[in-house]
Amino acid sequence: MKLVAELKPYPRYAQAVLFSSDGRELVTTGFEPSIKVWSVPGFAVKRTMEGHTQAVAGLALSADQRTLVSTSTDKTVRVWDYASGVCREVLKGHTNTVLRPQLSPDGWWIATPSADATVRLWPFSGEGEKKVLKGHAKNVFAVAFTSDSKTLVSSGLGDDIFLWSVATGQKIGVLTGHKTAVSNLVMSPDGARLWSMGYPGSIIVWAVDGWQQMFTADISKDRPYSLAISRDGSLIGMTVEGGVALHRTEGFERIAFEKTGIKGMYGIAFAPDGKLLATASADGRVRVWEVH
Repeated sequence: MKLVAELKPYPRYAQAVLFSSDGRELVTTGFEPSIKVWSVPGFAVKRTMEGHTQAVAGLALSADQRTLVSTSTDKTVRVWDYASGVCREVLKGHTNTVLRPQLSPDGWWIATPSADATVRLWPFSGEGEKKVLKGHAKNVFAVAFTSDSKTLVSSGLGDDIFLWSVATGQKIGVLTGHKTAVSNLVMSPDGARLWSMGYPGSIIVWAVDGWQQMFTADISKDRPYSLAISRDGSLIGMTVEGGVALHRTEGFERIAFEKTGIKGMYGIAFAPDGKLLATASADGRVRVWEVH
């Protein structure tokens, strides 16, 4: 990997990053209420979205690039017109910090995990029944939809992973195997596998068909924070304490590591073509890496 840009948009704690689906823009958040959209390449700020009253914690962008969803420590979810930066709707109901949102592949639902121990399902159109999924005892950190949008997976401060029926909002299963809090859930692009990561570094890969464990790894020595999968499914990027690591998905072979020296390495995202990888860190910087 090669560092191609180092942005300093925040005085501290850059938290989340994502690329637009056409790869021409990079969206970032930090420990402040605003969202920044940068040009790719060039990495100049094109627009800033303001409206949250506290730090923005998570982002999700629709595949058609029309809608951006953001979550915040102000307990709200905001739905934005992505092109103009105008907030279309503010979703209220959570009673604590709202974390990384996910959009269902069929375009019907926004799922939001929260430190209030619930997951909420919001109709993407703004019309229809909202659902509150209750079952976690403590903070919920992550959610992921199956490719058919019929099942939602959630994890949090407990070591169990819950499966929910999107249609009914009822819990339909539990995945066991982690022994600590499960901080990350990432569905493979083909929808066949779920990657779960527990603190401080246990990884389990699940076959979605039958929900059996396919692979496990212990990388606790790295103290990873988050992971992302390239669109073609061939690469895993991870932020770890002090740097960023690159692995092949098959066999989980490490092929690159770049040291940053920053203990708090947070959000991570691949560009759609897999040639760039963006990371967010506790020093307020967003780094963009060229993936070889």
